[in-house]
Amino acid sequence: MGQSELDKVKEAANKAINSKVANFRKEYDSKMGQHKQIAQKLERLKDAKRLAEREMSELNSFKSKVNREVKKTAQGSFKGSRRKKFEQSSEQIIKAVKSEYDKNQDEINALNRKIAKLEFEESSVGGAMAEINATISGLMAAIK
Repeated sequence: MGQSELDKVKEAANKAINSKVANFRKEYDSKMGQHKQIAQKLERLKDAKRLAEREMSELNSFKSKVNREVKKTAQGSFKGSRRKKFEQSSEQIIKAVKSEYDKNQDEINALNRKIAKLEFEESSVGGAMAEINATISGLMAAIK
């Protein structure tokens, strides 16, 4: 095999490698787009979680206030039907606050699950990007 034939073989091999590199770069760009979308979703979910946690804190403060006021008023001297109505109303308020608190806690738990899932996806996509990048580097090193 002469030098010109060897050069043609090398050139053909380099073209094939460049073609593979181009395909891997397209795949890398696609993964990069996925990664950005996941990061944006994560940011929105984390913002929603922060807001929900702030609301939970406010609700918890309100719940404590209601309980304090109910206990303080329960020690009052009124009796009979007024006392019964007060106790019924107090129970309804406490149940409503507890229900809202539990609902918010469930929402936070759901957000935590979604965040964990997206963080796993983000990690997987990042790993795939690293593998693609390593493959591209290896192919580029083969071109001489």
